[in-house]
Amino acid sequence: MRARLFLLAGLAVASATPIRPSACYSPFHLDAYPLQPWEALDAPALAAGIGEDFAQMKPYVHTVRTYYSKYHSVDVTPIAAASGVPLYLGVYMVHEPWYWLQVAAAIDGAVAYPETVRAVLVGNENVAPYGDFEAAYIANQVQHIKSEVANRTNGSITVPVGTVQRITEWLNPAIRTEMLALADACDVIGVNIYPFFDNSYDALDPTALVTALWDQMLAIYPAHKLRLTETGYSTGGPSSSVAPLVVPSLDNAIKYYNALMQWTPSRGGGDIFWYSFYDLRDDDTTQPEPLEKHFGYFNANGTAKAANFPKPVFPHLVPTTPRKYTTTRKPTTRPLLPTKTPATRSLAPIAPTQTPTPTPTPTTTPTPAPTLTTATPITLCTFKKTILSEWNGGLYVNKINNNNNEKFLLRTNAGIQSVSSGNGCLTYNAATNGVSVSACSGAATQAWKFDAAAKRVVYGNLCLQSSPSSPGASPNVAPCSSGAVSQYFDDCASVPSTTSYVQLVTKRNAFVYEFYNNVYAGANGDDLNHLFKYDAAAKTLQAMSNGQCFDAYATGSGYALHTFTCNGNNGNQKWIIDAANRKIKHATHPNLCLDVDPTNASRRAQVWTCYANSDNQHITVVPY
Repeated sequence: MRARLFLLAGLAVASATPIRPSACYSPFHLDAYPLQPWEALDAPALAAGIGEDFAQMKPYVHTVRTYYSKYHSVDVTPIAAASGVPLYLGVYMVHEPWYWLQVAAAIDGAVAYPETVRAVLVGNENVAPYGDFEAAYIANQVQHIKSEVANRTNGSITVPVGTVQRITEWLNPAIRTEMLALADACDVIGVNIYPFFDNSYDALDPTALVTALWDQMLAIYPAHKLRLTETGYSTGGPSSSVAPLVVPSLDNAIKYYNALMQWTPSRGGGDIFWYSFYDLRDDDTTQPEPLEKHFGYFNANGTAKAANFPKPVFPHLVPTTPRKYTTTRKPTTRPLLPTKTPATRSLAPIAPTQTPTPTPTPTTTPTPAPTLTTATPITLCTFKKTILSEWNGGLYVNKINNNNNEKFLLRTNAGIQSVSSGNGCLTYNAATNGVSVSACSGAATQAWKFDAAAKRVVYGNLCLQSSPSSPGASPNVAPCSSGAVSQYFDDCASVPSTTSYVQLVTKRNAFVYEFYNNVYAGANGDDLNHLFKYDAAAKTLQAMSNGQCFDAYATGSGYALHTFTCNGNNGNQKWIIDAANRKIKHATHPNLCLDVDPTNASRRAQVWTCYANSDNQHITVVPY
């Protein structure tokens, strides 16, 4: 009931409501935050730094908005709760498996800390066509989180859930139908408005554009749902390429801030979020323009830029001594995770419209287990049981030949040592972002570990990665990803006998994949969802992600395909691969084929009457 009161009291602002100064937050400015994939995560130090940030922000804000619910292995909600700072908790949307860690952390936070989590915001500036997530998918995720919180608490807690998108997309008439449907699914409609990026910005009337655009939103969307989730003004750097007449400076930022604090919307209001509380670090390259580093109230090192910027909301909480903050970090160049820009895109899942029953939640890239030391050499195999080998200082992944080149020793103080090269150890080369074998020296670049629990060969936050489509090729190095099949390495004795895995590719180069026990087609992904095993004797197609088999539960055209527990006696699970005609035909239901219709907004795979020249049924079975 208390959470329902939050919903009514915290969000019911249809009439004009006094604004509540709030701020956006990211811990990327912290010295303890590893922006680079080769930087080790010190989780306790990161958690402590986030805690210090919340203590520093508390006197100045009513609410803090985050972009992530979980930063690496650190949940932000318990830290905010301990500091007594309410949250608009972000769920950062990516196509990688760690997205589901964000979802789980948001649900856990809302359930455990309902007084802290005032709302959950799914996604940020990521709706198509600007981003690569369809509005319907974002709406589905909003509903999923709402229902999961309600289910886990038997309805005793109801958390408002919404999304944050640019003013451009909310007002775009070309996608109005989709955005109205998204808004209807949301309790919170977050809109980002930046007069700073508009050449018509009037320094004599700083909030004129905010008012004009807010009023346009009010004409379309319910006032009680609207929140100004980002606005701000850069204090440094050259002018933006899109608004060269708007000059970044501290004085100009303070003028905009002071005007914003006096802004009175005609309807709606409530929490308004300044982007951001802290500047970005000098070595942070997550934003394309230099001015993007300087939107903070405070410098990246935690020092104030000016008095009363921002003005304290709770003056009695302002500490009498300034925060002590030192930077010892060396300059770096490559970011690991972005703040406002989507991460590397690989998989575009469309979740089912019904409340899903998730497959096991992926875990974070684990902290490597204590180094296993072997006096007897071991062999390291990939998921498809090809093997890691060394030759003349190079590493290769190929079929098993049972020779000394495939044997490695695991040494506590000398990393992973190749048997065939005597005293040669795996060595990371930062210049090429590759790995080779060179004389064991105990150097930091040789601190490779075999993590038997995670089934990874790990160097800091980097993992060895094979190329399954290129037998005999050298492995490369990439940031560890818990769901990446290409990073799988285990003791060959523990890897199942060689299995011929396949992928299913449509004529339009979409890849079939399993997701929440349903079957879709979309972009390829380095995960088990995109891998299948065909048993010609049993005539079954098994998804490697959940171990279930393709199941056509109805005989007519247009029925969506799903997966179900494999049963050799279940006629619904019998399939014939017609490689010559590039079709997957049902072996029980006559003249029925696997069919992928690109005009289907859900991207669900279905069954349909077989037609000889149907592009929707043109599916190639590609060996993995």
